[in-house]
Amino acid sequence: MARTPVPGNRKEIELSPTADGELVVDAHRQLHEEMADGLHDFLLRYSGAELQVLAKVLRDLQAARKVGVRLVVGNRAASEAVVPVMANQSRAVQFDQYGGIDVLEVRTYASAGGTG
Repeated sequence: MARTPVPGNRKEIELSPTADGELVVDAHRQLHEEMADGLHDFLLRYSGAELQVLAKVLRDLQAARKVGVRLVVGNRAASEAVVPVMANQSRAVQFDQYGGIDVLEVRTYASAGGTG
């Protein structure tokens, strides 16, 4: 970076990239262009409908809040209403970690005499 005094202002300096800095800026810009092109090429394999589903899932994840260990979208009353329904069901739970990602698999079975 080159430092240049601002005329008439003794406190401020103007910073600008040197010739080498311009090369770094250009390489960084090209990197971002390549990343964008790669993402575009990757997404070409999906139909418009599939991309709409993905966009909805991402919006829901962004709007979700954590209640205990659950992600919940919507109002609190709706999420709390799930608990009584599941009370009459048994669950097989398996917790694993794949590549540093926590994965929780829950299988629900209606119990005899249950409403589920």
